[in-house]
Amino acid sequence: MNKIEKSLSPEQLTAFNAKLVGTPGLTLERIVALAKDEGVEISVMSAKRYRDKNFTDFLARLEAAKDAADVITSVTDNGQSYSEAAAALASQRVFEELMANPKQSGKELDRNSQIIMRLRMGDQKNKELAMRAEKLEAELAAVRRKEEEAKKAADAIGQNKKLSPEEKAAKLREIFGLPPIAPTTP
Repeated sequence: MNKIEKSLSPEQLTAFNAKLVGTPGLTLERIVALAKDEGVEISVMSAKRYRDKNFTDFLARLEAAKDAADVITSVTDNGQSYSEAAAALASQRVFEELMANPKQSGKELDRNSQIIMRLRMGDQKNKELAMRAEKLEAELAAVRRKEEEAKKAADAIGQNKKLSPEEKAAKLREIFGLPPIAPTTP
């Protein structure tokens, strides 16, 4: 840990790095001056070590965050869910990890496989639920249509002056799918 890291809080360090990113033509002397603005006196060699290690690591994290945001934006812009974006991101990171360390242990490979499998299973469950919801909505719409048709037919039967009350009752029972009333014998 160098003097800049020791002297600044994590929030101040992030702000300092952001200043460095926003400084055109960044030189070691400029890093020394910016550190001094933060109340930290460092040498040019300390600035070089900071730039070569800490600042480079910060830039790598920024690049990784940008790449992650690009993946999420790309996936969600194509109509996919955030869980699918997370799965794509996790898959990418697992791939990068495998490329960086091709001789992973069985435990590491199993862990990476489990991550991808769980994300994909979640996606599949979401799709199944969405399909089930669509089916139920279609069934509900069909029931509502039948109900509306039955109400219209019942209103028409009720207003029909030519039918006797018994005939109206029989027709209404038929419309609503009820069995006819058995005739009573005296």
